[in-house]
Amino acid sequence: MFRRRFARLLLGLGVCFTVHGAALPAEVQISRDPFQPPASKPVPRPAVSPQAQPPTHQLIGVVVVGDQAVAIFRNLKDGRLKMTRRGERIDGRRIKQVELDVVSYTQ
Repeated sequence: MFRRRFARLLLGLGVCFTVHGAALPAEVQISRDPFQPPASKPVPRPAVSPQAQPPTHQLIGVVVVGDQAVAIFRNLKDGRLKMTRRGERIDGRRIKQVELDVVSYTQ
């Protein structure tokens, strides 16, 4: 059963071979190499604006007390910590949302 399915698969890929001494049709033409992945269109990458600078802060964690949430960032240059709330700026970006599992910002 498996051998028949495998033979059909290979035949569908355009491979000519022999199964149990019986040759399969030789007129099958190979349309592509079965070991090469099919060609795909290149995925366009978004253009990077010349203003984009590498971040100078790294998110360390979020502290939530009641309905107040504070994101804690570490400065990558000197290691100092900075606490930010929603609406404040860090690395030139405004913090849009601070929750226990999400910190989002806008340019």
